[in-house]
Amino acid sequence: MGKVYKARVPVIDKVVAVKVLSPHPSLEPLLNIDELKERFIREARIIAKLQHPHIVSVSDFDVHDGMPFFVMEYYPNNLGIMIGEVSYSGQEGTRKIKSQGKRLSLDKVINYANQILSGISCLHRARIVHRDIKPENVLITGTDEVKIGDFGISKVLGEKTLTSTGLGLGSPFFIAPEQEEDAGKVDGRADIYSLGVMLYRLVAGRIPRGKYKMPSYLNEEADERWDTFILKAMEEEPEDRFQSAQEMLDALVAISRAGEDVGPRGKASPVSGGKRIIAKKPRYSPRSEPRTVSEEEFHDVFGLDGARRALVYVENEFEDNGNGTVTDHATGLMWQQSGSDDYIKYYAADAYIRGLNRKRFGGYIDWRLPTTEELMSLLEPEEQSNGLYIDPVFDKQQWWCWSADKRSSGSAWHVNFNYGYVDWHNLGHGHYVRAVRP
Repeated sequence: MGKVYKARVPVIDKVVAVKVLSPHPSLEPLLNIDELKERFIREARIIAKLQHPHIVSVSDFDVHDGMPFFVMEYYPNNLGIMIGEVSYSGQEGTRKIKSQGKRLSLDKVINYANQILSGISCLHRARIVHRDIKPENVLITGTDEVKIGDFGISKVLGEKTLTSTGLGLGSPFFIAPEQEEDAGKVDGRADIYSLGVMLYRLVAGRIPRGKYKMPSYLNEEADERWDTFILKAMEEEPEDRFQSAQEMLDALVAISRAGEDVGPRGKASPVSGGKRIIAKKPRYSPRSEPRTVSEEEFHDVFGLDGARRALVYVENEFEDNGNGTVTDHATGLMWQQSGSDDYIKYYAADAYIRGLNRKRFGGYIDWRLPTTEELMSLLEPEEQSNGLYIDPVFDKQQWWCWSADKRSSGSAWHVNFNYGYVDWHNLGHGHYVRAVRP
């Protein structure tokens, strides 16, 4: 129905997302373009009037060549991509959904669910039903905050329902049963169902289909309280579910207050693909010279599985030097214990490194931007006590770090310590910098 572009605002140099109504030509015989424009304008108005920290905001609206567009906050990551559920390929952005993938820690699930329910509660108070709650529509910010997006099929209770397009409303797997029957007659409990399915996916590592197993059977960290909580949200009949987002949030708070009693901790993270091993070598020498690695070859070059996570991990020997640096005796590398205070665009990373060398940070003048392999040498196979896939000896703020490796002339690779995988972004995007020296 539309396209979303990443754009830069002139003069103020701000990156935004621009959503343009642009129906695919193959759908034209099925569509009423005037009704679609009305629906599109409604979406912009709905988002614009909602001022909530966990709902994406709209800053502008206009029309170009007869088609409306609006400007939103830009966030490059969504939960679907982060858990390996959704992948895109080809110039047309072919979309593929995987029924299985990465689980999240229960602490992370509680954190995200809390924010999502807060946003949904705001929607429902405004008499708005989202009708498309799923991982792809949960955007994740650089500070690990949730922003609910994509209100294209949302419904305002009491308003005239737009249905003449004859197209189904909702996403497979996540759509509530009553929404499949009649999308025009649902209420907020349809969003509760969709969120229940999503939480099952985050806890169990798969989408519930057919005769599915209890979440606690698939995740040893969870217990029967998680089964009761998630399955209540997924009840077939709306009357049997949580009757409001606030009621569901209250139940989530009860689980979170149970603390360590929620389930056993310290279990190994699930393997999404490939055999994981820990390197036993006393020293490991990752590549230090930057290079350009295309998206077609990066799995092999960096040694990654299908979820972009390392196949081999280094058995680190960290030493806190007490001066803001950490030495890893396993690799012979010295690292900044922290890193940049704020996001830095790639083309400004060199200036940051030069600043470290000018002031002889840690007593040295040979700091540089690490390669992807060097950053990967810091990754842990399991989430650590600092909530990241990196040893707690390091500052937890810098969880997206640029590498020196390019993907193309306009993009570069980075390592995400919040989820333990490798990804890329355009050079104009902001990430943290953590410097290294030999």
